[in-house]
Amino acid sequence: MFEVYPRQGRLAFDVASFLAFSLLIFIQPVSAEGPQAGVVAAGTAAISQSGNTTTITQGSDRAIIDWRSFNLAPGHSVNFVQPGQNAATLNRVQSFSPSVIEGRITAPGTVVIQNAAGVMMTGDAVIDVGGFVATSQIVAPGVFFERGDLRFGGGNSPGAEVSNAGQITVADAGLAALVGRNVANSGVIVARLGTVVLASGERTTIDLAGDGVFQIDVSGSPVGGSVDHSGVIDAPGGQVLMTAGGAVGLLDNVINTSGVVRATSGSIRGGEISLIGRGAGTVRVAGTLEASGADDGGTIRVTGERVRIEAAAVLDARGAASGGRIFVGGERQGTGDMRRAEHVVLHTGSTVQADGAAALGGEVIVWADASTWFDGTITASGREGGGFIETSAKDALGNGENAVVMAGVGGSWLLDPRNVRIVSGSGATAIAGSNAPPSGPGDYQIVGSTIVDALNRDENVTITTAQPTSSDAGDITLDTSLIWRGGGDLSLEADNTITVNADVRTEGAGDLALNAEGDIQLNWSIASTSDGNISARSEGAIVVDRILTMSGAGDVTLTAGRDITVNRQIVSVRDGDISLTAANDVRLNDSVSGKGAGDVSILAQAGDIALGGSVEDQFIATNSGDIMLEATTGRVLIERTNAVPFRTSVNSRSGDIDIVAGTEIRVAGGDGVAQASEIGGSRNSSDVTLTAPTISVLAGDGGSRSTADIIGGLGGSLSINTDALVVENGDAGARGSVQGLNGADLTINSPSQTWDGFVRGSGDVTLTGDITASVRPRFILDPGANFSLNTTEPSNAFEAATVPLHVATTGGVISMGGGVEATQVSLRTDTGVNLAAGTSVTGTARTNAIVVEAGPSFNNAAGTDVFRTTDTSARWLLYMDRFNSLTGTEPASGTFDLYNRTYASAPPDMLRSFTGNRIIYGEQPDLTVTAVSGAKTYGDDLTGTLQVRFAGFRTGDSEATAFDAPLVISSTGAPGSASVSGGPYVINVTPQVSSQGYSVTLQDGTLAVLAAPLTISADDVSRAAGQPNPTFTATSTGLVLGETLTDLSGALTFSTPATQASAAGTYSVTPSGVSSPNYDISFVDGTLSIGAGAPGTAGTAGQIDGVVSTIRTTTSRAAPLTPGDAAFRTTIRDIGLANANPFTLNYSLGQVLAFAPAADPGTQGFVPAAGGLEDESLGFVPAAGGLDVDEEPTSDRDTCGVAVNLGGTRNEECVGVTITETYWDQ
Repeated sequence: MFEVYPRQGRLAFDVASFLAFSLLIFIQPVSAEGPQAGVVAAGTAAISQSGNTTTITQGSDRAIIDWRSFNLAPGHSVNFVQPGQNAATLNRVQSFSPSVIEGRITAPGTVVIQNAAGVMMTGDAVIDVGGFVATSQIVAPGVFFERGDLRFGGGNSPGAEVSNAGQITVADAGLAALVGRNVANSGVIVARLGTVVLASGERTTIDLAGDGVFQIDVSGSPVGGSVDHSGVIDAPGGQVLMTAGGAVGLLDNVINTSGVVRATSGSIRGGEISLIGRGAGTVRVAGTLEASGADDGGTIRVTGERVRIEAAAVLDARGAASGGRIFVGGERQGTGDMRRAEHVVLHTGSTVQADGAAALGGEVIVWADASTWFDGTITASGREGGGFIETSAKDALGNGENAVVMAGVGGSWLLDPRNVRIVSGSGATAIAGSNAPPSGPGDYQIVGSTIVDALNRDENVTITTAQPTSSDAGDITLDTSLIWRGGGDLSLEADNTITVNADVRTEGAGDLALNAEGDIQLNWSIASTSDGNISARSEGAIVVDRILTMSGAGDVTLTAGRDITVNRQIVSVRDGDISLTAANDVRLNDSVSGKGAGDVSILAQAGDIALGGSVEDQFIATNSGDIMLEATTGRVLIERTNAVPFRTSVNSRSGDIDIVAGTEIRVAGGDGVAQASEIGGSRNSSDVTLTAPTISVLAGDGGSRSTADIIGGLGGSLSINTDALVVENGDAGARGSVQGLNGADLTINSPSQTWDGFVRGSGDVTLTGDITASVRPRFILDPGANFSLNTTEPSNAFEAATVPLHVATTGGVISMGGGVEATQVSLRTDTGVNLAAGTSVTGTARTNAIVVEAGPSFNNAAGTDVFRTTDTSARWLLYMDRFNSLTGTEPASGTFDLYNRTYASAPPDMLRSFTGNRIIYGEQPDLTVTAVSGAKTYGDDLTGTLQVRFAGFRTGDSEATAFDAPLVISSTGAPGSASVSGGPYVINVTPQVSSQGYSVTLQDGTLAVLAAPLTISADDVSRAAGQPNPTFTATSTGLVLGETLTDLSGALTFSTPATQASAAGTYSVTPSGVSSPNYDISFVDGTLSIGAGAPGTAGTAGQIDGVVSTIRTTTSRAAPLTPGDAAFRTTIRDIGLANANPFTLNYSLGQVLAFAPAADPGTQGFVPAAGGLEDESLGFVPAAGGLDVDEEPTSDRDTCGVAVNLGGTRNEECVGVTITETYWDQ
């Protein structure tokens, strides 16, 4: 079975199924009653049999069924039930015996029967289907199943035949085809508006083109293959094709038709009948080929190696209106695509007719390359005008005595030639229509004035050399002037040469046409001053030796089978076109120009186009018309070929120039002094396109100073497409150049380019390929122009070992791809630079080897090492407008970037102080420098240690990159001598320009001076009881800058509660009296120890009698209770007493509220006496169990003193007392 693969659209063959099916062929018995052992290989179909009827019900548009045999006995039928008329079924018969159809086949669509052993429809067969194909060749299943087209080839068994003796009828516009090695029809085939094919070939293709039209191609000539038709083929309004080739014997028939073939129509134009013999052998017609029509006649073609139209044969293409066309052996004068026969014979009694009953006669061509013999009847008459009949042979033409040729009134019969001369003296009179010479010796002379008279009467005149009895070459010679103003056309048709020896000028609408099988020689001027056209067609050469001028709107067309040589100008003054086409060379030794809107087209099909032999300025030029030069397989040469100092050029003021060559386009200056060869021009708006494998632009040598240029000019373009471009300067300053000037776009697409000459662009420049340059190019582009250099092939590069590459544009983008190397590379644009992946840019010069000004966009897909230098002193510079200009990878410079610089403000020479590769941005970043505020202690010297903080550095930048020298930071508060009262001090940063390009903002800081900590401690002293206090001294800690206590304000004083009468114990010595704003002074009490006067008995070890051992004082202040109240101050003292001799505590400025000993708080306490400070004394009464209290009046009325006997006796354990003092704060 087959399986459809939708993606590939192919059929996959299931080998196992096929082998199983093949096995059935051998193991099942043969039966010819009906089709046997059908298996659906592709598509959907169901096979059923009922009695003598086999029914195939098909669900898909196309299906493929494999059969063990496919035969139909008389009375049996096969009915295909298909989805519709466009459905098709391919029946592949796997049998060693041919399929024999003696029954009936019906189907709405197409039925294809394929059997390599053959397919035979007997006289009992009836085929009534939408379309029918029988073949002994293999049909390509995939093409059939996917598209419904048929591809036949291979598979024929020896002796296989495809034949029909029955009745085949297909639907309107359907197909009936018998395809195989040997094909025969003796039955009837009917295909109204359809196609009937009887084809013998090795490969056949039938494609449905739509609307019932089939495209048919048959190729290959199987040996012994043939088509034989003896029945009836009736295809009203359709087409019939019989084709075969490969006869074994020289005279064997490859196509033999003795039956009737009709492609007539009762309502429309007649159809087409084609009998085409492809290989060796004879195409024989002994029956009727009829393609007549109720309107115009149809077309009949019969050709092969040999053609025989037998005595009883009728070829009929008559029309009720105009006659049709019949071609036997070839088309008119052997032209066209139809195969030309070698030998043609029309036997006596044969009839070939293309008459038009109501209108014009048709066309009958009987042609052979070797020999033509006719003795039958050929007619092409018409009521309104005769037709055209040609009976020709290149070598031998003959006719029998029974030959009848009737072209009708005004018709033409073209035969072999006689020479004709057009003269001014006596001779024959020309008439309207064709003027063929009669038989007779010598040149046939026609009086020129009679030709002019007819043309001035607006009658067309044709002069031919057709004369069957003549042995002349068939030349036409014009020896007198022909000048006419009428609208008649003049045609000279020679079987050999045409020579013009006198003026020919059409001054009206009449055309001049020269047609020769040999050469055409124009020895005198030819002109058209109005709308008449001038044409010359030669199978040989055409030589223009006098000026050919078109003053009106007419065209000039020269077509030669060999060369065209122009020795004098061809000029179109107004809008007429000039067209020169030669099979070989076109040699222009003078100018060809269109001065109006006309085009110039020059084609050399198998030779060269050469311009440059004139003795003065020479050109191919137009005003606004296009120029097309094509040497299909040869060269186009624009070069000076002599020593005359003139110019050779191809240019158009505003038209396009398109030059194509098969091998080379060469523009060469020549060796003469001051010569020039040029394509295009700087002031011309032409689009110039050159295409050739090699394009060479070569200036002259030998000191000639001759130039060679290809130029695109103002408003135009220049495009060069070649495998190899060579631009080469000559000696003595001779320039070879390719230039796009005045804004013209320049495109060069060439894998190999050698620029030993000057290349320049000013518009868009697109360069593709491997370029080697030894002359400095110039690419200073106009505003808006883009530049693209693409050498993306791995081996390709732009290499300029001795010259720089500079590209500059405004408003345009510069794009690079591949390797670029030059002494210096400069890319400057204000729009953007693109570097594709794989790009490398190398500069070999010293210093600034690569400079890129990218403007707002730099797109780098080539990596960090895209820029390379070879000299150790060289560097690259990349300018960009903004920080976001970069996309892709940033080139690795190895140095810090520069800012606030453009190419204009800081060109490379201004950056000498910055060595190394650099990226330079036009954008200026902001940098804020802020002095770090702080505080110090009086006496500290911060000079040189002040700091700043930076905000705004870009990645990799620092103070070292931003400034040439470290910033200077200063403050008058930095020295150690700065006073506290002078602060806060300003920290200043000295302004400095950022050499890197930052915009710097400075912000001051502040410096506070804090008072230095100073401790003044009273020195501890002692004395004996009863002695006066000693002189107190103090020790300081914290003085700075060499200062002493004498440097402080005030005088140092001491105070102590101890008097001379104070009992033994310890007393505080408090220093005070000095101050300074620069110091935070802490006064620390010293201790005055008063002994008992004599050593006592020791109590507790380490204690001295009557001495206070420790005092800890803490003070807190409470807020006033109510407004106006005094605040309370509470002091807690811990007093450790040794031996607890009576000890006096003096208090002042307040009222003692309570005492509470620590040993047993609450058990011993003191409360103020009633009345408080009354009577200038303070009395206390002890609490229960308390100590005695002695009253001691104070000496100061405003204070009170209390002497407290804390109790205890000598030698008792020390008492620890906590005294809480609460007193008014006054």
